[in-house]
Amino acid sequence: MNPRHPASTALPNGPSPLGGRRSILAELRAHSKSYTQKEFLSDLVGSSTRLVVEISTDNRERVVDVDTEYLSKLRDALRYGHHEAIVITVDEAEKPHAAAMGVRLLNEGLAIFPYIDSRTYRNIKAGSPVSLLFTHNALIFCDVVLRPFKLRYVSGRNSGFYVLDADVDMHVEAVPKLIVEEGQRASVILSVLGVYEGRGRYFSYSRANSMLIEALVYLTKIRYFISSGYREIPELSRWIEMLSYSISLVRRLGSSDLVECAETVCKDLKDLGVGSVC
Repeated sequence: MNPRHPASTALPNGPSPLGGRRSILAELRAHSKSYTQKEFLSDLVGSSTRLVVEISTDNRERVVDVDTEYLSKLRDALRYGHHEAIVITVDEAEKPHAAAMGVRLLNEGLAIFPYIDSRTYRNIKAGSPVSLLFTHNALIFCDVVLRPFKLRYVSGRNSGFYVLDADVDMHVEAVPKLIVEEGQRASVILSVLGVYEGRGRYFSYSRANSMLIEALVYLTKIRYFISSGYREIPELSRWIEMLSYSISLVRRLGSSDLVECAETVCKDLKDLGVGSVC
């Protein structure tokens, strides 16, 4: 069974995103818990966003009954607005790729926001299914962002999906339903096919663990904009400052394995030409 979903309708391209107009992406993030796909589409009218494609969901082989208990757990897990997840897609050769990414809960699914020139987005536009993994473990995020050679992929529950062989808390398997480009990011609306628990290991709240995830989030932003030639954007200095504080706290409070990852973050920044941060 082919896991890829052909694009049903290629819609006309609108103008490129311009500054000074209300951000549909920001609006989605601000009202995501009550935002339906219909309302999202309605707000696109007259905006500067570009509706790239609406994905066909008329694939009866892939339609599964999602356990309502687990859907309830998913809604509960994403009740605090913007959450961090690990997103796994596959390329045309069915090779999996993992990336750390934010996710929002919608009434009719989920929304993720990949950079337009990222491998994740290229895979999604080519029809890749999407697996989302939720975890509090900073070391799993560290492997995804900085040590991908350590990742081990295994098949998900649905054909064509991959997950990590790691101690994550929850797996979600979904397919793209709608893609909207705005600026350097895309909003990808996902239709959920399956939700199931992982083998996550519980641990008490750790500031160092949380701050390491923060540092990795800022690293992905800094890495993207510097590699894309945007060294002069106003946000960059603030992100670097936040990352620097996060690293200092990990060094002060973290275990040796958390500190090791923090030092790898610093090395990556140095390779980007931002060596004074750490």
